[in-house]
Amino acid sequence: MTTIDAGIAAYKRLTEEYDEAVARFDAEFNAGGTGYEAFANMAALSEKLAQAAVALKGRIDAAQRAL
Repeated sequence: MTTIDAGIAAYKRLTEEYDEAVARFDAEFNAGGTGYEAFANMAALSEKLAQAAVALKGRIDAAQRAL
C-alpha cells in the first residue's frame, strides 16, 4: 500500500465517522435534545477531515512531482 492509498483509507474512515456523528446529531436533535455533544464531535471530525485532505493533497502533489 502506498502512502497515498493509506491517506485515502484514513480519509474514508474519517468520513464514515463523520457520517455517524451526523446521524447521532440528527437523532438527538429530532428527539428534542440539543445535540450539543454530537455537534461538538462533528466539529472536531470536520477539522480532522480538513487536515487529512491537506495531507493527502501534499502526498499526491509530491508523487506527481516525482513522476
